[in-house]
Amino acid sequence: AFQTTAVIEAMFLNKRVIYTFWDRHVSRLQDDLLPFHKAAGIRIARSLDEFRNMCEQTLSGNTDLFTFSKEEQDAKEQFVREYLYRPDGQVCRRLYQSLKQFM
Repeated sequence: AFQTTAVIEAMFLNKRVIYTFWDRHVSRLQDDLLPFHKAAGIRIARSLDEFRNMCEQTLSGNTDLFTFSKEEQDAKEQFVREYLYRPDGQVCRRLYQSLKQFM
């Protein structure tokens, strides 16, 4: 994954996420990107080889890479809440209600 709201949605749904973070422009742009490279509860691949290794390990059935502590899980949930305000299945309903007030 890289810089898409699908990453946040996958985090919210407790999917296994490997965030790719190795492009030569990353160091220059990192302050302008969503900070997935600092997020807990996902894996960050900092090279193509690291990405391949993570994928091979996971696809072989070993999911230990995605075992996170309670603190990491809590931090991931906080990250999700920061970008998906109150993710409870009612976000669209609240958005439409808010828009309706302005129209």
